[in-house]
Amino acid sequence: MSREVALKVNGEVVRVNAFVQEALAGVLTGFLSALDEVPEPVREIELSIVER
Repeated sequence: MSREVALKVNGEVVRVNAFVQEALAGVLTGFLSALDEVPEPVREIELSIVER
């Protein structure tokens, strides 16, 4: 399976190496697999974290 991970911080793209891409994708898909109401199959995940 090929996965593309894009990361933006404060609206700016941050380049991430292959290890970090796979780690982020693995952690997020792992968390999602523990939830009951996630539509299958998961094709795209968008996550926003805002510090207030």
